[in-house]
Amino acid sequence: MLAAIFFVDVVNAQVAEPADYKLDNFRSRVPERLSGAKTVSTLEAWRLWQAGGVPFIDVMPQAPKPKKLAKGVFWLDKTRDNIPGSFWLANVGYGRLHPDVDRWFRSRLALVTAGRKDKPILFYCLMNCWMSWNAAKRALEYGYSNVIWYPDGSDGWAFENYPLKASYPEFPQTPEAELATAR
Repeated sequence: MLAAIFFVDVVNAQVAEPADYKLDNFRSRVPERLSGAKTVSTLEAWRLWQAGGVPFIDVMPQAPKPKKLAKGVFWLDKTRDNIPGSFWLANVGYGRLHPDVDRWFRSRLALVTAGRKDKPILFYCLMNCWMSWNAAKRALEYGYSNVIWYPDGSDGWAFENYPLKASYPEFPQTPEAELATAR
């Protein structure tokens, strides 16, 4: 009986919101909120998606094509089923970004918001994935004032049988070695 009570306490334990970016163990329980951002449920994300006008930013990481492939090696980028119409900005949810990745992320956000830092913008990844929390936190630090965080991500979306679409990521133009050390 004591073990069952302990298990329930562990499962129900809330994750404290850290003061800084999450640097490791990205697939672990996330806080219930992000200070300064609006946290939405799957139903709320669905309503925003149906209404249109809010850019959805998928931040799921993915390895970019290596610059120097052996002769005869064929590279095929992996697709990911994400929320239709999303911008998949791969690798911007790490705790530390290479300066080139940071500049690229800023420029992509400026593009999808038409330069309006007050425009709503939604960030997601997978359920229990810190990448979206980090990316949304970073957008707040860039001065975006209407940041929306969707912590259930494409997993929560799929659970409700909402549509998903295979897509390819966008990558910053940064050498892989530098990307790896920026993490």
